[in-house]
Amino acid sequence: MRKQELIFQKIYLEQFIDVLIDIYERGADFIDLVGCPDNLQDRIEIYVREEYIRQEDKELTREDINDLLNG
Repeated sequence: MRKQELIFQKIYLEQFIDVLIDIYERGADFIDLVGCPDNLQDRIEIYVREEYIRQEDKELTREDINDLLNG
């Protein structure tokens, strides 16, 4: 089975990098990026699983990530 390629174009880097830095500083060493195609505007969703967070920094929640992404 061949996976469908999903290309996101013209990503605004400053905000994206700021979000990644903030996620890292809150304790995550890894993330999952999921492409979500939409008829109006494609989205990238960032997931941080529990096992991706450093043991000493278990303070990052899904709500924190949503707040970072949505301002």
